[in-house]
Amino acid sequence: MQQVTINPSYYCERPKSDGPVHIFTTGAYRVGEYDEQNADFRWHRVVPAPQKAVIEKWFSLRFSQAPAVEVPAVEVAPEPEPPATKKTLIRHARA
Repeated sequence: MQQVTINPSYYCERPKSDGPVHIFTTGAYRVGEYDEQNADFRWHRVVPAPQKAVIEKWFSLRFSQAPAVEVPAVEVAPEPEPPATKKTLIRHARA
């Protein structure tokens, strides 16, 4: 586990290569985590809003999401209308 300094008050580390990045105070108090796959933060402790903004900006610069791939729309053919039915009149011969 390698510690990476975010600023003088916080650092982060990732215990598992495919797991979230944990955010700690310099006193090793875990305050939150960052999920790189979802670009989502989960805060476990109260962190002042200005510090949160600095930490979130730091992560967005280092863990930027890949741009979304645009998928072309698939054109769907309309369903054919059922054939018109002819109503056949049956004439009965009079007896």
